[in-house]
Amino acid sequence: MIPSIEIRPLSSADRAAIKRWPPYTGDFALLDYALREGGWLDQFPESAANRQLGLWQDGRLAGFSLLTGISDGQAEFYIAIHPGETGHGVGQRASRAVLEYGFKQLGLRMIHLKVRAWHVRGIHIYGKVGFVPAGEKTEEVNGVVERFIIMEARPEGLPPLA
Repeated sequence: MIPSIEIRPLSSADRAAIKRWPPYTGDFALLDYALREGGWLDQFPESAANRQLGLWQDGRLAGFSLLTGISDGQAEFYIAIHPGETGHGVGQRASRAVLEYGFKQLGLRMIHLKVRAWHVRGIHIYGKVGFVPAGEKTEEVNGVVERFIIMEARPEGLPPLA
């Protein structure tokens, strides 16, 4: 049986635990900043416009997701999976769970994201859960100019659960 993902708001203890996660390696090392001091949890604190969501699997904090800039029925999606959980389908199940949460619990009509163009695995996973390409942009991140693919999801475009 495939474990389900439970979504709960992050506590201060959860945020501290995330900042102590082991570092990402390989290509993902470029994404490690998101987990650390000054990373996503600090950039997008919990508020009416930002939701910090813990992604729990079998009683473990397997990842976290953010819905940010919530306004006019839209939000931006971020996700980070525990370095020890990558490659096991957690990201796909968690992404789908967050989309459903955003559409059903928050009443959002569109959720968008930006993913680095080199992150082919991420682009593939996002497509499987209902995101579709909507454009490209370049942006400087930590002193490096990156090319991003913009993707969007709408409730009517979600594929059936497998």
